[in-house]
Amino acid sequence: MLALKGFPQGVGAPPPRSSRTAIAVVALAATVFSLFILRFGGSTAGGADTSGYLASARLLLQGEVSEPARAVPALPSGGLTTWERAPLGYRPVPGENRIAPVYPVGFPLHIAAAATITGIDSAVVLVNLLAWIGLVLVLCRLGRELELPDGWTAAAVVLFGLYPVTVLHYSRVMSDGLATTWSAATVLFALKAHRHLRHAMLAGVALGVAVLVRPTSLLLIPAVLVAERWRWRSLAATVAVGAPLALALGCYNWATYRTVLTTGYGDVSREFALANVLPCLVHFGSWLSRQLSPAFLALVAAGAVAAVLGDRRQRLLLTWGGAIVAFYLFYAPSLQGWWRLRFILPAMPALLLSSLLVARDLSTEVRRRARDRRGPRLLVIVVLVGALLWAAASSTRAIVNDRLWSKGRGETDYRNAARWLERQVEGDAVVLCKQASGALMFYGRLPIIRYDRLSDQTAQALLQRAGRGELHLYALLFNVDVGPFEARFGNKWRQVGQLGQARLRRPPARQPPPPPSL
Repeated sequence: MLALKGFPQGVGAPPPRSSRTAIAVVALAATVFSLFILRFGGSTAGGADTSGYLASARLLLQGEVSEPARAVPALPSGGLTTWERAPLGYRPVPGENRIAPVYPVGFPLHIAAAATITGIDSAVVLVNLLAWIGLVLVLCRLGRELELPDGWTAAAVVLFGLYPVTVLHYSRVMSDGLATTWSAATVLFALKAHRHLRHAMLAGVALGVAVLVRPTSLLLIPAVLVAERWRWRSLAATVAVGAPLALALGCYNWATYRTVLTTGYGDVSREFALANVLPCLVHFGSWLSRQLSPAFLALVAAGAVAAVLGDRRQRLLLTWGGAIVAFYLFYAPSLQGWWRLRFILPAMPALLLSSLLVARDLSTEVRRRARDRRGPRLLVIVVLVGALLWAAASSTRAIVNDRLWSKGRGETDYRNAARWLERQVEGDAVVLCKQASGALMFYGRLPIIRYDRLSDQTAQALLQRAGRGELHLYALLFNVDVGPFEARFGNKWRQVGQLGQARLRRPPARQPPPPPSL
């Protein structure tokens, strides 16, 4: 049976000696992935998420939280609803002719701060770079606090850096990487809170910022309680500092969406169901075993058992990672591809540390019990090293097969299409669109109309005015738009230009009326 350990006391005992090899491995991993972010990281407004985050950051730099919905002069007042003129990633401000990005304000705040240094076109790269470096530092310190030797901690850094979901979401305009860094920082400071109240206060700051970035970071509260050992002074300091940041999120939500407790996503309760648990569990387990090896899942399960049996380190990691994973098991969008494991990315440092703690304790126990027998010791070493190599090889294969280095800057097509469109059409043109609507809002100035939200009556009015020459009407369609657009408007629209996957179309020319019958 593995020995069950509590938290290290951290007082009076000298810190363990650092391994130069482990430090070199961590430094190399941190440097390589940092260069990857700098070379391949994206900061472009493209689809719903990327354009919404960047638009929110630009509004914050302007001292605003929303912007006017662009008018269509050729239509009478009230001819189009605000919803019909809201791009992907936006929603109307209740009671006003304004629209606002739907996303939590934390990530845009980071982008806005970075934009004061680099400009908006490179701000996300800087945010993701600092988030990655911060996570490496936090992981190294967490390993020390949990009595995980430096070599094992270096393995955690390498495995997390190679994990495909990490590669994808620390190099794109997405908040998942940043949320992961602040979540890990929250647990680290909470774990150190017994030494000084300043650490408890820093835990409050980290938790508050994590909630601003991703409101579901409130799931870290059980881990904070365990890490701070239910000490009321530490918890009071954490709450005193973190609560104002949570209140700030509520104020932002009210100013933007006229609601305190929900973001622009609105009510997403319909996405949660007990029926999702088993499919999501299989989905998560399948992809984690493919990308990090089946041994990883077995070690995590053993860590959960150790937590139940009294290992306080594992109990902390279980309340951290387990709460996040359990929550998203109920969430239907978790099933939409392996990249949707981004929802549980903030849990991955906990799961990795838990598995490596079990592996380390297992190897220590085998060495102790088989001092004079090389066979069992060699077997354990082969199994553990094999599992690490499997995880590294599987992750690397996924990175290569899915060309993940191309994803960060893969949305430049949207920016190029938005700027190209402005040169192709009249200055008073109106554009029907969907997939590119956020990019057209961010990079362009033309009025946009969501073809998927148009009422039949308004669509007919637009086509009639275009047919009479009163309106320069176009449609900008990406590949995913073509089928839905043609199902709605037919396939008779004339293509008048193309750039990459962006197609520019115009309505069919007006046909002359039939001659009168004799």
